[in-house]
Amino acid sequence: AKEKELMGGRFDRLVQKDRDKLVDAQKELDQSIIDVEKEFDLQWAKIESGQRTLDDAFTELSSALNEINEEPLSGTLPEKLIESKKRADVIETNGQAQLDAQYAQIQMIPDETEKTYAIAAWEAGQADFKNQMSRLKAVHQSIGTGISEYQKGVVELESSKTLFNKEKVKAEQKLVDAQIKIDEGYQEIEKTSRGTFYHFTREDVIVGYREFYQDSDRIEGIGKVFPLIFFGVAILVTLSTMTRMIDENRIEIGIYKALGYSWFKTTLKYIGFAFFAWVIGALIGLYLGFSLIPNLIYDAYRIMYLTPDLISGFVLSYAVVPLLVSFLASVGIAFFKSSRVAKETTAALLMPASPKVGQRILLERIPMIWNHMSFLYKVSLRNLFRNKTRFFMTVIGIGGTCGLLITGFGLQHSIYSIVDKQFDEIIQYDAVIAFDNTYVLDKDDFKISATLHSDSIKVGTTDVSVYAADDIHDLESVLQFRDRKTQQTLFLNDDSVIITEKLSLLYDLNVGDTMSFSLGDQEFNLNVSSVTENYLGHYLYLSQANYESVLGYRVSSQLALTQGNDDYDALLNEPGVLSVSQLEDIKANLQSMMGNFDIVILVIVGAAFALELIVLLNLISMNISERYKELATLKVLGFYPRELSSYILRENVILTLMSLLVGLIFGKYLHQFVILSAEIDMLMFNRELMISSYAWAMGLTFTLSILINLFMSRKANKINMSDALKS
Repeated sequence: AKEKELMGGRFDRLVQKDRDKLVDAQKELDQSIIDVEKEFDLQWAKIESGQRTLDDAFTELSSALNEINEEPLSGTLPEKLIESKKRADVIETNGQAQLDAQYAQIQMIPDETEKTYAIAAWEAGQADFKNQMSRLKAVHQSIGTGISEYQKGVVELESSKTLFNKEKVKAEQKLVDAQIKIDEGYQEIEKTSRGTFYHFTREDVIVGYREFYQDSDRIEGIGKVFPLIFFGVAILVTLSTMTRMIDENRIEIGIYKALGYSWFKTTLKYIGFAFFAWVIGALIGLYLGFSLIPNLIYDAYRIMYLTPDLISGFVLSYAVVPLLVSFLASVGIAFFKSSRVAKETTAALLMPASPKVGQRILLERIPMIWNHMSFLYKVSLRNLFRNKTRFFMTVIGIGGTCGLLITGFGLQHSIYSIVDKQFDEIIQYDAVIAFDNTYVLDKDDFKISATLHSDSIKVGTTDVSVYAADDIHDLESVLQFRDRKTQQTLFLNDDSVIITEKLSLLYDLNVGDTMSFSLGDQEFNLNVSSVTENYLGHYLYLSQANYESVLGYRVSSQLALTQGNDDYDALLNEPGVLSVSQLEDIKANLQSMMGNFDIVILVIVGAAFALELIVLLNLISMNISERYKELATLKVLGFYPRELSSYILRENVILTLMSLLVGLIFGKYLHQFVILSAEIDMLMFNRELMISSYAWAMGLTFTLSILINLFMSRKANKINMSDALKS
């Protein structure tokens, strides 16, 4: 709904100018309709006025003709006029005949005088008759002129009516056509597609944005597991250190209590000691965590990305949990241990603490082994399990060290080996040539070659390159298809579909599953036949016929995967060759990118050595301090310095060996975790863990342990026997 709203809003903004034009056109048309109607009403009023004038003229002419005739006339005006003229001619003929008859009768009058008077009267009548007939003819002539004008007016009026009707129809048609065009404009806008809504985030439009944050997430994922190891060791080291310190000061605590101090006040010394150590360690840790290490890692990754300088700063939300856990692991444990001792009775505190009772160990239940061991080895083995805190601190610390080193060496192999595996074992070609239909590949110029049709599809949000071959065997000659775990060779046929392993892991696609992908706005499905080993990018391999049967058309881009041409640059001058990509360049860029992980490996290895150094120094120092009297007694009994050192250090060596076994297991799973966390979507690291990684990690851990033990053995031989044996 939101997308439709956004699309509609953008569409409305785009067509608003056209809609405004249509609105203006409609207003103009409506005004034109009003103006045209007014003009036609005016012209029709003129026609009606002319009609009334003609009607009045017709009435006057008809009345005039009726007046000069004794009987009403019928027909049109010209017919009435003709009839009236005929009647006038008859009257004139009859009247003249009567006058002529009168004149003949007058000639027959005998009396000349009377005859003279009669002739004079006849002449007067003759003259009057002619005058009347002349006036009648003049009236007929005037009426004829009027009729001619009337008929002319009728013709003109009819012509005006015809022209009026014609122009009115023409104007109305123009107005109708204009209204149709306006309506068509609105209909065209409504019919116009609103388009496809494309929602682009920063990840889609900023090059490297997604990869940068993916790298950040991976560093964050890696960083979540290491604090667990260090916090565990910190808790054990603090617990053992505070235990040793408090046990050494039991009598002092008892004296304070005897003087009247409360149990809480007697603990403040040890709580304060742990608190100041926590403050100093927290400040150093905050600097390392918020400034030094982030800048090292950030600067290493800036080789790949164009980014500004890192703005270092304190982030409270990130610091709360580490500060709280470290506080509890140091001050909290100090308070717990010191308060537990301080709450004992004063009498018990003023007496030396009883040594821990030795316990039978599991190995004693195996006589075949136990009975063949020397006394000193039996004592050493029993001492291992007498102090549980020291035992677990050693196992976790040295085991964690070994695991971290295995992870570091394994990570280095997993990262750097993919370049050789990808470009030396899987890929058998050294260049990719893109060309159009005008270029003809001459296979004799290359040792191996394969002509492919390529396209780019989307599986989910992942871009996948499709390689479809007309000849399956050509594709198998330039690519090694195999299962990564079993190393079994995979074979292509006309119906098979092979996808790369990382793609199958991203979308949980197994053999036999249906893979959905999109090309443009259309969705398609393919059944996965096999999953092949691959470390860089995502690919789908199949036959051209199979690809066409799914999509229904032929892929346009053409590629040639080749090997053996000494001058690939010359191919760029060939007509039809669009580009030439040499794998050496890609390989070099990938190796450069892989180098950014060196800082991560360096941090892991450095942290591992620091962890082992702290654990062993603390362990040996604590072991010697706890057994001060025991060692002094052994020296009194005649133990040589070398024997004394061996007696103490034998336990540390045995603990180290036991810890290495734990480290092997821990390192294996930690390596897998780091590998999975450090991968980016387009890349898969080598999941195998080499025996050499185990060997180097165990060897370095054990060697460092021996060196530290030898260094600390001098402390055991410098014991003052007189002071140690005082009660």
